[in-house]
Amino acid sequence: MSRNVMEIVKKHRVFYEVVPYYVLVEERQRGTAAGRRRILAGFDVDLYGAKTREEHEPEADYRAGYAALMDAVEKVLLHSTDSCVIEVISSASAVFLDPRSGFQRTLRVRITHGRGLDQPADTPEETALKKIQEELRNLGITHGKPRA
Repeated sequence: MSRNVMEIVKKHRVFYEVVPYYVLVEERQRGTAAGRRRILAGFDVDLYGAKTREEHEPEADYRAGYAALMDAVEKVLLHSTDSCVIEVISSASAVFLDPRSGFQRTLRVRITHGRGLDQPADTPEETALKKIQEELRNLGITHGKPRA
């Protein structure tokens, strides 16, 4: 992997967390009240990176990280089934404050399927998640918040 990306990962202490992605499905049967069912539709892989004090061009680091993440997702998609959907959701303008570590920027990788909202995530999505995690490790990105 590009040394530049590894340096960015180290400089910003980039890490990721995995959270389930749920959808609410409204079900109606004739003559009854509508009911809702929550379905595990996939996974969100959220990436976090601390903003450094000496940043002069933080957007350059963000763009390089985004491009590396897109390359990783493309590798995974080459080996995924047609029913698996992986998208990178940029949040370049979204910055939040974590009082313990400073400002953090986020990117999200959402892994879902194209089989219909009422279908739960299954083996293709779980396999894609494992492959995404492997690609993140190859970039030097660890799971869970690093210790200061």
